[in-house]
Amino acid sequence: MDFQEKIKQLKQALEKNPQKAYLWQQLSQLLWQQNAEECQKYIEKALLIRPQSPPLLQQRRHILIHGLFTLGSPNFRHGDEITQVYVSPENRIFSASKDATIKLWDISGKLLQTFQGHQGPVLSFDLHPHRPWLLSTSTDQSIRIWDTRTGENLHTIHAHKSTVYRAKFSRDGQRMISASHDGQCLIWQINPQGEAKILLAFEKHKNPVLAIDISEDGKLVASGDSQGNCLLWPSHNPKIGKVLSGHQGKIHHLQFSKNKRQLLSCGEDATIRLWDTTQGKEIQQFLGHQKAVLYATFLPEEERILSTSADATIRLWQLQPPTELRRLEGHSQSVNWISVHPNEMLAVSAGKELFLRQWHFQKGYQVNQPLGPTHKILSLDCQHYLLLLLENPNSATLWNPLSGKRLKEFKCLEPQLSTDNPTTPFSPQISKLSPDQQHFAVAGKEGKIQVWNHLKEIFIFTFDKHQTPITSLDFSPQGGRIASGDEGGEVLLWDIDDGFVRAGGNLNMGKIHAVKFFPSGNLLSIATDQTCLVMNLENAEEYSRFSQHQSPVQYICTSANNIAVTADLSSKIFVWKTKPQQEAETLLEVEEEHSPLAGICFLQRPNTLLAAYQNGILYAFDLRKKEKIFKNHTGQKILALTPFPAEAEILLCLENGCIQRLPEYHIL
Repeated sequence: MDFQEKIKQLKQALEKNPQKAYLWQQLSQLLWQQNAEECQKYIEKALLIRPQSPPLLQQRRHILIHGLFTLGSPNFRHGDEITQVYVSPENRIFSASKDATIKLWDISGKLLQTFQGHQGPVLSFDLHPHRPWLLSTSTDQSIRIWDTRTGENLHTIHAHKSTVYRAKFSRDGQRMISASHDGQCLIWQINPQGEAKILLAFEKHKNPVLAIDISEDGKLVASGDSQGNCLLWPSHNPKIGKVLSGHQGKIHHLQFSKNKRQLLSCGEDATIRLWDTTQGKEIQQFLGHQKAVLYATFLPEEERILSTSADATIRLWQLQPPTELRRLEGHSQSVNWISVHPNEMLAVSAGKELFLRQWHFQKGYQVNQPLGPTHKILSLDCQHYLLLLLENPNSATLWNPLSGKRLKEFKCLEPQLSTDNPTTPFSPQISKLSPDQQHFAVAGKEGKIQVWNHLKEIFIFTFDKHQTPITSLDFSPQGGRIASGDEGGEVLLWDIDDGFVRAGGNLNMGKIHAVKFFPSGNLLSIATDQTCLVMNLENAEEYSRFSQHQSPVQYICTSANNIAVTADLSSKIFVWKTKPQQEAETLLEVEEEHSPLAGICFLQRPNTLLAAYQNGILYAFDLRKKEKIFKNHTGQKILALTPFPAEAEILLCLENGCIQRLPEYHIL
């Protein structure tokens, strides 16, 4: 955030309007935020030294919540699963993610550089041994070479016909190797300008090649595929030297020892294997992980190995005799990678969470504790001082958005219904809190809706009357009923106590995109592909409709004077007023951004609407004057929003898992 520019603009505005109290308030807040950002940097450094200190952790939380107005620290975060991490001898940390970026951080978590250009998830990277170059691969079928000093994309290489899983520089930096989903392995020559030329194509794999490594002398290559085939071959000749048989399923990682006489492999079969490359025989297995081993590496002295797994653990092993020495636990999902600083004090791990975890490697404890959610947020809703987040995977969490504390967690798994069917699938995607804050509902792709009483911490029942995936749900203003819509075009109104269906059926108008009660509770707005219906719930008849949208309607918000705002997939927003038994009246049409919308909501100030776009831009509109009164860029992709009326704020769900609090006085 460019505080200096905003402060300058506010001071200029105050010179012209010194009697505007809200301008003085905004200036005060910006100065506080500017100082809070500086304070956070120093607190993070203090926590590296004393990570368990309660006063430091309390001060950090206070800075984030009350200074930076965020639930969750933005440090060491990506917008999707983190695929790889590396700690350099200079205490800099590189991380790659499925959010299509590679990021460079300092040791305290300050973002130094973002390498942006890939059009799909970044799956791997490697640093050149002698030049300031970064090599990366992606599902977009490209290999890119970057300048680590500037973040500039120096070269983009298109040679593979499918996803490129791995690429690596040779030890002398004059060649690189790459492996792809098309089963092809390529060896490249790299000139001093970073331009690449294919020297050799190895095409003996019949399946996607997921792992590849080249020996330190550059003469031997190992490649592993999705069916457990590990091949050794000379880098100058596309012929198979040896076949290493043993793995069942995917081989995730390969690494040669320094003298290339041994090869370390790990795979989907939950094993780590050590091979004799001269004889092509297995020397040893390391057993203990409960799920796929995603990464295994020699530590520098080659007497120990380190592994990460889909079982959410990191394990340190002694090579001879094979013994598990230590286990690092803290991740809640798969751990994809770990990197250890050469001094073995600091280690950084990455996985399905959006957050990099730092460890004191020698003592085996976690250094940085994440504040706020660590997973991708699928849905959020707020009532009074209670925030409900639906986190991936299958977890509904309740937070106090003002204190930043997590209050409760509920695992939204379908209960065992019978001994014959012990695991009924449930994939939650939407969640809502009741207005009385006693209940919440979670809807899944399977057409089921779970209802919970969070005060008693009990699951009540599963509503299973829908036949297709749920697309939207809403509690009635009185809190006793739920309206739900599905992909098949059905809308049902039912009681939250027992699931008794009061009204509803199939509208025969295609997919239901959104349902929303009007504040009175007597009217229900229903968005279909291009039409919004307003139903009178007292007689179950159509009350009004709005038909001006040309693409599917995504969002609805309603007000007490029977005014509704709807937004569609083309990012067009309409404000309209219901009219009994006729077409609604259009009051305003808005089309400001071509980016997809993340959400719309009314502010507490009458006749004021906020629209958030996925590209991070916010607009506020005065509906009475029919004019735009606010524009801002958050600098982060926005996924969703919800009002926080108790504090006159809007909560923005950002791509990196943080919840940004936006006070209305910043807008008005």
